[in-house]
Amino acid sequence: MIAITTRYLGQTNYKPSRVRAESANGQTLTLNWDNALNGDGNHRAAARALIEKYGWGKHAWFSGGMKDNSTVWVCCGFAVDALCFTDSQQRWAETSPRESGIREAHPAGTV
Repeated sequence: MIAITTRYLGQTNYKPSRVRAESANGQTLTLNWDNALNGDGNHRAAARALIEKYGWGKHAWFSGGMKDNSTVWVCCGFAVDALCFTDSQQRWAETSPRESGIREAHPAGTV
């Protein structure tokens, strides 16, 4: 099973605001904050970039927020056609997580 944590990194005197994705295995990737996206979109973009970099996109991914405002992404470990990102897809849906390999986690009965 793979887990990824994404977190916001505020700007410094030398670097702009960023979002960092880190896997439980220690792989990391940092993207500059994209003001055209909202907070969830920036966290999704960082997770997606790390997922694509290591070829983990053929599995269903679920996400949830943490108390410290980070987001955790968990790979369920098996492919499900309706939830999977495949190499043949040209884009990840930013408006509907159901169309992408990243599936948002919801409390039971809220979807």
